[in-house]
Amino acid sequence: MLPQNPIALKEWAVVCRALALGRQSLLLRKGGIHEQGGSFQLAHREFWLLPTFEHQRRDALADDAVDLWLPTLADQPPSGTLRIGLYAVVDDEFTLTDATSLAGLAGLQVLSQNIVFDRYHYRVAGLFVLPIRVFALKQPFALDEKPSFAGCRSWVDLETPLSTEGLAPVFDEKTFQQQMRAIRRELKPTGWA
Repeated sequence: MLPQNPIALKEWAVVCRALALGRQSLLLRKGGIHEQGGSFQLAHREFWLLPTFEHQRRDALADDAVDLWLPTLADQPPSGTLRIGLYAVVDDEFTLTDATSLAGLAGLQVLSQNIVFDRYHYRVAGLFVLPIRVFALKQPFALDEKPSFAGCRSWVDLETPLSTEGLAPVFDEKTFQQQMRAIRRELKPTGWA
């Protein structure tokens, strides 16, 4: 793990809560409007997770994840402030190219099947799946929100590297390996590129 890192990946705050609670160990990415070619690029294998409240909706959650919605909203920082307390290390990367494999994502993440289906089919069929190891700080960093963080982009430069000292894994090694096996087992290998 890097001793410090200035890079963050924007992710819905409700998904960040699921990651922090160990209810999810992967990220689903399609790419933002401001991405080169409109497609996600895994530019960094380690990064902070920047919780965003933009575009997330309660109806975008799977039925068994709706309980995350109100606590996520209640934890929203004051306007102009961001809290960063989760760090991710990418374990593997896949491009899902077979829509029949989408059903295998249910239970591995907290988004509804409709949202996953819509993301898969947005512009060009396909979806990036990133199994990650998540680490958490006891006390998140508080940062001022910058205009450069705004917009439909995946990656943001925090300008100042944040120390990774004090991070603790959400899962112990054995549980993490079990999660990674479950991700690989549940998804059809033929659906990956």
